[in-house]
Amino acid sequence: MNPQSTSTTSKIWIRDTRGRPSASLTFATVAFLIVTLAYACGMLAHVGQVEFRVFDPAAASAYLVPILGLYFGRRLSDSRADQGQAAPEGTA
Repeated sequence: MNPQSTSTTSKIWIRDTRGRPSASLTFATVAFLIVTLAYACGMLAHVGQVEFRVFDPAAASAYLVPILGLYFGRRLSDSRADQGQAAPEGTA
């Protein structure tokens, strides 16, 4: 029996390359889309009566770096777990 067929995980998570639901991949994707939208809106001064702020790369970096760190850290720990390696000392 396939363990994923009996899974009751939420349908909102994007699936990773192994086909498992991944919260970190979902967070990284949503964060990227938000920053991309902010960048695109920052190119426009205003549309109708709606005004947009100038794109702030420092704020975008402060938003993306922790989320991407979560995603890539999770991938690293998953790959180590699949290879049977122990976690580095002091991380568990």
